[in-house]
Amino acid sequence: MSGPLGERIRGRLTVLKNDRDGIYDNPKTGEKYQDIDRFAARATLAIDLAENFDLTLRADYGRDRETGYPSIRQSYPADFARAGATIPRGEDELILDTRPRNNVENGGVSATATYVTAPVTLKSITAYRGSTVNQVLDVDATDLFLRNITLYERSRSFTQELQLSNNEPERLEWIVGAFYLREKARDQLQILEPARTLGLPESNVTNALAAYGQATFRLTDRLRLTGGARYSYEERISLTASFPEDRCGR
Repeated sequence: MSGPLGERIRGRLTVLKNDRDGIYDNPKTGEKYQDIDRFAARATLAIDLAENFDLTLRADYGRDRETGYPSIRQSYPADFARAGATIPRGEDELILDTRPRNNVENGGVSATATYVTAPVTLKSITAYRGSTVNQVLDVDATDLFLRNITLYERSRSFTQELQLSNNEPERLEWIVGAFYLREKARDQLQILEPARTLGLPESNVTNALAAYGQATFRLTDRLRLTGGARYSYEERISLTASFPEDRCGR
């Protein structure tokens, strides 16, 4: 859906919804696995602040609430049945002790400002994005508690880019720019077993800078020469640890 919202404002909105039932049944609990539950939306506003100055605002959001792709066994050893596991009888049956989960959220906002003068165009692109992932997987693919895995991830990032380019070049066309990124992220992988829980947390902070330039010189109507250069600097601080917990008290 798009159209004018005023004399100098235009808007656009896009919405997506995708649903599907799971393809694997758990006859013991009645749950279904490997389903789809997805929602996404994107909105854009284009504003003419002046004849030579415009601003574009964008926002997007996406969300998945699914069981994801569960672990599937091609065969079940006899030891599983002797230990009390319920063995599926059909090809589309899956009996788990933990409901798998694949929850994902991501979204962001951005603003692009463009100012045009007679000799050059100045453009600023500012953006902020975030994402969160929450997953659970029953690794042994039985209704026995043997091994489960959980994963949590969270990321937030900010970027700023500036561009300067010439307008209506006769023979030489050029652009120069600078870029900055700051991202903070953390995650934790947990391995859950009857006798222990192993946690593997990690966090990192990234700062990155870049400067670039490119020029194209038109030698003839059919021959052009293009050259460019880029400099990048990145600093990342990471912290990783492991925290085992013995459930037997040892």
